[in-house]
Amino acid sequence: MSARDFRLHDGERGSALAIRVIPLAEENRIAKVLDDGTIEVHLATRSPNLNQPLRAYLAKVLKVKTRRINIIAGQNRNQKLVSILDIEPKVVQKLIQGEIR
Repeated sequence: MSARDFRLHDGERGSALAIRVIPLAEENRIAKVLDDGTIEVHLATRSPNLNQPLRAYLAKVLKVKTRRINIIAGQNRNQKLVSILDIEPKVVQKLIQGEIR
């Protein structure tokens, strides 16, 4: 076998968001962006598992399929790191800003 020069990469591109989930809200909404860039999302859910309702809401806001949204960190916490595949950060920023109320 000859030695070959190669690089490994996964080839997927997208965006990442730091999110703080506030459950038991009156409605699903993006409330604000905190000073550190964390996005505060209010969810109208009583479920102890916030991941699926969060993924569904973000998919609607960002106009992507739910399967393109992954919870990378914070599976069992209100603070989460979320990745969204196949969407540019500038597009995410514009859509998030348009939802803040």
